[in-house]
Amino acid sequence: MMDTVGDLLVQEGIVKDEVLASIRDKTKGRSMIVEIYNSMEVDEDKIVDIFSNRLKFKRADLSDIMPDALG
Repeated sequence: MMDTVGDLLVQEGIVKDEVLASIRDKTKGRSMIVEIYNSMEVDEDKIVDIFSNRLKFKRADLSDIMPDALG
């Protein structure tokens, strides 16, 4: 099992070790995943798939919900 979310993202090829180290230095207590998402072009669907697979969560199907109902 991975120690952190960052380690999981490195293992899955979303970020490189060097990038993760830089982001860890920049965040200093803030949310690292938010910093990764804001500072890189990240495929949101891929991240959701990785977490749902690793944490054994089912992905929610929101396709039948009107977009304006989601905010």
